Amino acid sequence: MDKKGIFAFLAVTLALSVVAQAIATVTLENWMVYFRLIAPVLGALVARRISPRPGEVKSTIWPVPKLTAVRIAIVTPLVFAATLLVTTLVGLTRPDWNLGEVIFRLAAIHNALVAKGLAMEHIEQVMLVLGLLFSVLIGPTIVAASVIGIEYGWRGYLLPRLMPLGKWRAYAALGLMWGLAMAPNRISNAAHSALVLLILLLAMTIVVSSILGEIWRRTHNIGLTAVCYGCFSTQAMGILPFLFPDANVRFPWGGTYGVVSIIAWGIVAAFPTFFFGKLAQPAIAKNGG
Repeated sequence: MDKKGIFAFLAVTLALSVVAQAIATVTLENWMVYFRLIAPVLGALVARRISPRPGEVKSTIWPVPKLTAVRIAIVTPLVFAATLLVTTLVGLTRPDWNLGEVIFRLAAIHNALVAKGLAMEHIEQVMLVLGLLFSVLIGPTIVAASVIGIEYGWRGYLLPRLMPLGKWRAYAALGLMWGLAMAPNRISNAAHSALVLLILLLAMTIVVSSILGEIWRRTHNIGLTAVCYGCFSTQAMGILPFLFPDANVRFPWGGTYGVVSIIAWGIVAAFPTFFFGKLAQPAIAKNGG
């Protein structure tokens, strides 16, 4: 195992993530937290200089298997929908069809439209439909492209170096470290118990790491893992937290809903081919990862 490379990657990536969050907290420049999108790239580049490893497993970025990507783009929102349906049926969540929180946040825009006589009669329904459609479309495209740096570092660089542990241990170890890198941003200003939220966050990152790890192990394609992570992130940060405010305690991993969500995604991790179809390894990996 390349311990020197692993340590160098984690040191650089975690340090940059913590520094970015600290600067964002002090200066209130929230855009700094997005620095974490490129922190894993910088970590991987530095680690490769410190600990070169000829003959390492290469990861493909492009092309992405189109049918598999489409299936991931369809299945991911369906899993979210299934978990929310279950929690709603048992009374843990309740949809806000009027999107009260969204309307409240957009009150100034809404009032301006009313003043000009341009207010839409069914704005809530229009926003709901557009929000759901938008989240499905941008996940495997725009958001996937934005998380390529994350996948390049965590799956393209770190995961191959952890695989000597065995695949499930490697996924768990990576998920634990990945969650710790996210924690400064995800747990900051928490209204609920920070320790409970941290435990749930780490459980979710381990589960998502296992899903992405299985996709990488079977395909060596970080473009495809970026599509999966992009779809997941878009659903997690899109219209659903506003549609289900009862579940919006660090959606989708916080609170009681988070426990149900973690279990559901754990099932996906255990049976990736059932949900995403055949995940075939490419014959030739052309792009470095």
